[in-house]
Amino acid sequence: KANTRSLLGFGCGDGGCIALLAGLGGRVAGTEMAASGSHTHSAPVNICRQELAGCGFGDAEFDIVTMWHSLEHLVEPLTYLKEAGRLLKKSGVILVEVPNFNSWQAMIFKNNWFHLDVPRHLYHYDKKSLALILEKARFKIIKFSYSSFVYGLFGWIQSGLNAVCHRKNLLFDLINGKVGLAQIKARSVRARDFILTFILVIPVSIISLPLFILEVFF
Repeated sequence: KANTRSLLGFGCGDGGCIALLAGLGGRVAGTEMAASGSHTHSAPVNICRQELAGCGFGDAEFDIVTMWHSLEHLVEPLTYLKEAGRLLKKSGVILVEVPNFNSWQAMIFKNNWFHLDVPRHLYHYDKKSLALILEKARFKIIKFSYSSFVYGLFGWIQSGLNAVCHRKNLLFDLINGKVGLAQIKARSVRARDFILTFILVIPVSIISLPLFILEVFF
């Protein structure tokens, strides 16, 4: 009966993840206000480009609402959580993932922490503050998890590189195509930072893997 379930992906980016879920069956929809989140996937997924309250979704319409790394970007996160609660069925579940401000990464790297990402990240959460805002939105906490492999491991790698480079999050920008050879030739990115990132990415990754595993374990 899984294919009868309905899911809303809030802040779904380019729609890649929810397009994958749509292929498994069920009804899938998404919202994305960022200009960079253009829909590039051919799966029949409805992506609303408006504020959540203006998307026309009905009360108790979804079994699942996901907020993957979107809550920290919102000016009024509590308002959006309450709206998500309205859209969920009585037995529905909301899945929220945010960077952990109380993580080893955050405490060790401080201003060089990859997930600090100011001013794009307006709020930062630890377990206590995340639980508080979810409870204010009248959600019941079922489970906390700390094992986000992609964001967790990459957080260690990029934070380590940030500690030695002037340009923050350069590896992330290179991977996402935000920085290329044109910027380096135009000297908008220092050649030193590019060279350091290229040389250190493998050794920093090797060091980061056991640190990530220990962080999750503890």
